[in-house]
Amino acid sequence: MAAGSAHRSNCPKVSINNAGSLVADAGTIAMHAQVVNQGGLVQANSVRQANGVIELVASDSLNLADTSVISARAIQPPMWPVRADLSL
Repeated sequence: MAAGSAHRSNCPKVSINNAGSLVADAGTIAMHAQVVNQGGLVQANSVRQANGVIELVASDSLNLADTSVISARAIQPPMWPVRADLSL
């Protein structure tokens, strides 16, 4: 998915199974179901001023496998010092 996009799954009476990759940097990933099985990558990192959001909501069972990777990092551009020599 592209930056700023959203992926929402709302299945209150069934299960959601993720064994692949869901990426929505600066966007939202929301999985709401009776059972949520998370075994893949879920990534919604912040980009510039836009925050990423991840929601994993289960009414009965939320299962995180050993292979589950959930990433919601703040990505900051590098800060380089700026100097001016005015003695020229």
